[in-house]
Amino acid sequence: MCIPLAEAFTSEELKDIKKYLHPQPKECYRNATKLCELFPDKVLYCEGLMDCFGFGIDHAWNKVGDKYVDITMEIALDRLDEIKDTSYLLYGEWDFWTINRVMAKTGCFGDVYRTLFVEKHKKEAK
Repeated sequence: MCIPLAEAFTSEELKDIKKYLHPQPKECYRNATKLCELFPDKVLYCEGLMDCFGFGIDHAWNKVGDKYVDITMEIALDRLDEIKDTSYLLYGEWDFWTINRVMAKTGCFGDVYRTLFVEKHKKEAK
């Protein structure tokens, strides 16, 4: 379950998020990456599925301490009232340095879980 950003960040941090990130709809991987980039020592990047009208859709969100936040739902889609009722299935969570390495390798945001899964099994196959 995700919580409002205001429960995980200070008011100054919220100002920085709104000033610098400009989250956009349909860009959850970018939005979650940028939040992690803004606070690399505080925020983890998460990938998995989000329940959308009974269907699981690929999605990215963040972890702050022991709390989860969804910058795309809250700011880009302005659906703060739905955050606490939305179900998420977590594939994994990674720090900024890991997602940055994956992004440098793939040339795009997201796909961290699959990329790391393939890397791991290629090493095991050798």
